[in-house]
Amino acid sequence: MTYLASSKLSLAVLGNLGFACTLCTYKLITKIFLGALREAEIEHVNDRLSQSVVESCLAMTIFREDMGAWSLALFVLLSFAKALHWLLADRVDFVGTAPSLPPRTHVGLVGLGVGLLILDCAALHLALAQTLRHGVSVHLLFAFECTVVASAAAAALVKYVLAVTDTLLEGRWSGRGVARFYLDLALDLLHLCVYVAFFAAVFSTYGIPLHLLRDVYSTARGLHRRVRDFLRYRRLTANMDARFAD
Repeated sequence: MTYLASSKLSLAVLGNLGFACTLCTYKLITKIFLGALREAEIEHVNDRLSQSVVESCLAMTIFREDMGAWSLALFVLLSFAKALHWLLADRVDFVGTAPSLPPRTHVGLVGLGVGLLILDCAALHLALAQTLRHGVSVHLLFAFECTVVASAAAAALVKYVLAVTDTLLEGRWSGRGVARFYLDLALDLLHLCVYVAFFAAVFSTYGIPLHLLRDVYSTARGLHRRVRDFLRYRRLTANMDARFAD
């Protein structure tokens, strides 16, 4: 065991083996719960995964004193978990536009969403416990990431419920768009609060977290756009009500 822990060649072999096992598990999960992936889903995951890898590398430079083989393994697991969350969100959006789907698709989506949410909450609990024990460290980064993906999984499940409800009502539910808008608005607000809190915690200890700047900016910009659209919608409905009051 001492040789395996100290030999770079052994660590490289074990790392490659662990990566291969994780990749096989990822493909097995997608096959069981989602079936065959669409080209748009594969392209979306590949694009976002490349950005996530770059951000993870930047995060490693900030927490370089805490990095080790175990932390690298957690980053790999986190990347695959993010990919599953993106696939879940894309498939839920597809369900909302598809005319009819077999029951197996619905069972797989619910099973994947609930399973990811449970794992996210468990990982968040462990990361927060380690953060409280060791202070601001790489564990805080994992707690932050778990919070983001857990909220995304919960939002995907709520969107699935909205889509199924609209399907059962044969597309006559006029409140679905409003409900989704409020859900996206609340999700962006939550993510912005989490980003700002994590940014402040890391900045006070390590300096500016460069890997977070793009996410903070894009989330703030998206939230501003949603609030602007909401205010415009309220003004429009108020004008319509005043014009056609009779």
